[in-house]
Amino acid sequence: MRELKLRLTEITNQRPSPTPGFQIAGELTSGSSSRVSLLSLKARVRVENAFHLGNEVLCEHDAELSGDRPMRVYVPVSFDPRTLDAIEAKRNGDLGIGFEVYATALVAPIIEAPGAADRPRLLAGAPTKEHVECRSADDRQNAFRVDRDAWLQILSTFQHTELEVFELPVHRLKAKGLPQEALTSVHAAHTAFRNGDWDGTLKKCRDAFEAVATSAARASDLAAGFDVLWKGMLPDPVDDKKRDALNEVATAIGKFQHLGRHKKFPFTPVDRVDALLALRVTLSVFGYMGERT
Repeated sequence: MRELKLRLTEITNQRPSPTPGFQIAGELTSGSSSRVSLLSLKARVRVENAFHLGNEVLCEHDAELSGDRPMRVYVPVSFDPRTLDAIEAKRNGDLGIGFEVYATALVAPIIEAPGAADRPRLLAGAPTKEHVECRSADDRQNAFRVDRDAWLQILSTFQHTELEVFELPVHRLKAKGLPQEALTSVHAAHTAFRNGDWDGTLKKCRDAFEAVATSAARASDLAAGFDVLWKGMLPDPVDDKKRDALNEVATAIGKFQHLGRHKKFPFTPVDRVDALLALRVTLSVFGYMGERT
C-alpha cells in the first residue's frame, strides 16, 4: 500500500465550468521514491459535519508521481442554489465554513524493462486502488476550513441565487422606467444577506419598495405608490380584487421590511430566516412586476 497524501492548501473560484461552484487546491505526493503512474484521482467533498456536495468527481488522470515532489491538483465542487442556501444556513452569516475531502487514486507502478541501445522501456504495472490521506495545511485530517472573508470572496464571483431568477424581469422593469435606485437596492439587499447583515437586508428591501413607490406616485408612501403601479399594470375593472390583494401584499411586506430600519423598544430581533423571507418576497414582487410590464 502506498502513502499517497493530498495537502489541501486553498479555495479558489478558478474553475473551467459554467456551473456555480469552486475548487479546493492541493498538493499530491506519493510518499515513495519509486515512480508511479496516476491513472485517476477521485474525490468527494462534504460540508463539515453535515452533507455531501454532489457525487465523487474526477480530479486528475494520466499523470506521473515521483517521490515527494508535489503535483498540483484541484478538487472541483459544483452545486445548485438550493445547496448553497443549505451551506449558508449552516454558516449563518457571520462564520467561515468547513469542508471535508475524501479521495482515492488508481495508480500503477512504472517498471523499467530492457530496451534498444541501452534505453529502458517504461511499462505500467498492475493498477491498484489506493486511499489518499487528505490533510489541511494545519494538519487537520480530511478537513479544510475557509474563513469568512475568503468564502464571501468566492460568493461574490458568481450570480446563482434568487437574484438570477428575477434578473431578466427586473431589467425589463428598468427598461420601462424603474429607477436605478430600486435595482441598486435589490442588489444591495442580496449583498447584505450574504454578509449576514439581517437588518440591512430588510432595510435595502424597503428602500427598493420606496424607490418604486416614489417613481409611480412621486411619493414615498408605499400604499399610494403601489396602488398607482397596479392600476397601470392591471387597468381592467375585472382586476379590481386582484389589485386590492396585491396592495395588501405590498403593504404587509413593507411593514415587515420596516423592522430592519427603526429599532424601538421593545426590541424586535431580526434573524436570517426573517431576512430570507424579506428578500424572497421582495424579489417575487419585483419579478411579478417585471412579467406584467
